[in-house]
Amino acid sequence: MLAAIMCRLTSSPRGWSRLLVAAALLAVACTDVSLYDPVEVPDQADKVAFTGSVCTDNPAERSFPLRVVFVVDSSAQPISGVDNAGNATLQGRRVDSLRDVVASLRSRDTSFALVRFGGDSLLQPEGGFTNNAAEMAEAAGSLTVAVPCTADGCRRTGQALSIASSLVTGDLLSTPRGPRSRTKYVVVLVQNGPADDLVLDDATTNSCDVGCVLQDRVAQLRQQVLEGGGADLQLHTVDLGSLADDDVVRAATRGELQRLSFAGAGEYRPVCDRNESGTVVVPGCGPQNFSLTALDINSARNVFLKKSFVVANLNARSLPDGTAVPDSDADGLSDNEEAEYGTDPSRRDTDGDGIGDKVELMLQTTGVDPLLPDDPVTCAFLDEAIRFTVDSDGDGLLDCEEALLRLDPTLFDTDGDGLPDPLEVFGGTNFLDDDGLEDADFDGAPNLDELRAHTNPRAADSKTRSQLSYLYREVDLGIRTLLFTSQPRNITGVVVDETSAFSTLGNGALSFIRDRGRTLLAWRDAGEPDFGPAVRVDEGGRFVLSAACVGVTPCERHLSVNVTSQLLPPANRDELLRVAAAERQCTDFRVRNVTLVETIAADGHAAGRNDVRVFFGQVPGASPGAFPIFRVAQFPFTFLSPDFKDPAVADQFVDDFRFVLFE
Repeated sequence: MLAAIMCRLTSSPRGWSRLLVAAALLAVACTDVSLYDPVEVPDQADKVAFTGSVCTDNPAERSFPLRVVFVVDSSAQPISGVDNAGNATLQGRRVDSLRDVVASLRSRDTSFALVRFGGDSLLQPEGGFTNNAAEMAEAAGSLTVAVPCTADGCRRTGQALSIASSLVTGDLLSTPRGPRSRTKYVVVLVQNGPADDLVLDDATTNSCDVGCVLQDRVAQLRQQVLEGGGADLQLHTVDLGSLADDDVVRAATRGELQRLSFAGAGEYRPVCDRNESGTVVVPGCGPQNFSLTALDINSARNVFLKKSFVVANLNARSLPDGTAVPDSDADGLSDNEEAEYGTDPSRRDTDGDGIGDKVELMLQTTGVDPLLPDDPVTCAFLDEAIRFTVDSDGDGLLDCEEALLRLDPTLFDTDGDGLPDPLEVFGGTNFLDDDGLEDADFDGAPNLDELRAHTNPRAADSKTRSQLSYLYREVDLGIRTLLFTSQPRNITGVVVDETSAFSTLGNGALSFIRDRGRTLLAWRDAGEPDFGPAVRVDEGGRFVLSAACVGVTPCERHLSVNVTSQLLPPANRDELLRVAAAERQCTDFRVRNVTLVETIAADGHAAGRNDVRVFFGQVPGASPGAFPIFRVAQFPFTFLSPDFKDPAVADQFVDDFRFVLFE
């Protein structure tokens, strides 16, 4: 079946490009049918299958929150062997390089802080993290002022890292659990020589020197972030001591910083590499070579791994015998139940009070009523103007409903079991505690399996489950190194959603052109001097931008972009975009026997509407117990009895780009 799908791609307008990407990224050929049954899916009007591939996210590719603390040695002690001119160069390079990094990473989700240290440590700005680039530019300027020695030492690395640690843990504890699960923390330590901290000396024993104490502190901080629900913490070190002419200073600084970067799962980077005899490998390397921009600050060492995979028709409910019946307004009650309770099957919230009918029925003992408008004190924290619309985590339950149910409005999956909150609330399992392996109806199928199969976890339906349940087939393709492209900031209205596996790593360029009433985009691959053919994007949509590929056919270097025409810039502009590699876990899947039901017109949708969603949960590999982050693909189908289905497909192909990240 996979062969049929892959080969069928070549007949579509973008077929060849899709085939190339699929072949390169997923490493499957048109003859590989091991994943799928050899028989075609029967084309039944009320059934559909979903076939495709999905990979975990790369945090560097997404707008995940990023917190960066620069810890910069500003001690008054000069680097041995570096003259006055070299020290002046270093001062200027530190200022410029920090400003360059801030400019390159600047976004609404990225915040920075600077700790400069010598005999004391100074935090800038005083309030801690800021996303104001002007404040950070001013803070960087202070690096020209040396911090003098004190009685406790001249290069108090331990004190500086303690301040950085307090910043990180304070932000971690003050951030709601949802955003926290996506937040990455990065510490960049720039140091001129070995630590000189008398307080640390007093704390050491014969079995643990200063470097050992610092290493333990960094390891503890990383563990605290991961156990506290953060996505990751990395500590990178930049070794200015590599400029020194003193072998002992160089060796001590290198050993200390390498241990710290190892404990922090980050990079160790000397300003100048030296060979075994101490000679600089690149002749002429010196203070002018200092740079922070070479650090891979936004990379994802903590690879995301698959947590769960679930397909659900939000407009279908399962009866105790396993039969699927319509839930036209997708409120968790079947249309028949709504008739029984007197609620409106065409309105998710019959009384219009911002609380869905199913939720109000579940909480009737607390005084709420699905037929009478309620104003519960629990929802008083929400402004009345937004109470009826705000859904902070995008899971389909409003914040007021989540508050009443004691769910977390910032988490798609409050109990962290891999099942989205609304599936558990409407499915009848415990949404506040992980009961996935329990069997509530004692029919031999765990709750998790029943919700995935879209059967009833509260009714013993083993006899009908084999005929009516969703049938899953998944193959883990393992961790793969895939390419991605940084997102444009100046060319607004353009989002890169796919990078071909044959693109060149490095800085490519995107060109936006307005010419004689036409709106065009063109891409220049990092390995080529010229732009590829310009593509018209006047009306918006999804487009493939090919590189020049002079003399090469077919061209296998390209980007796929989504364009929102209303947001495009008013004038021509070019922008550098970086192509990089990231590790992602990929899964091939096929889900058969998904049942469609005939609904009535409800909440603005026409009769026959079936909202089928594919949920893909992922967690950081270093903390598999963390709250999952979800990517969701949505497919609206229309089914009208006896045989009308739109789209009229038996097997819906699901591209990875169809999955949208819910933050």
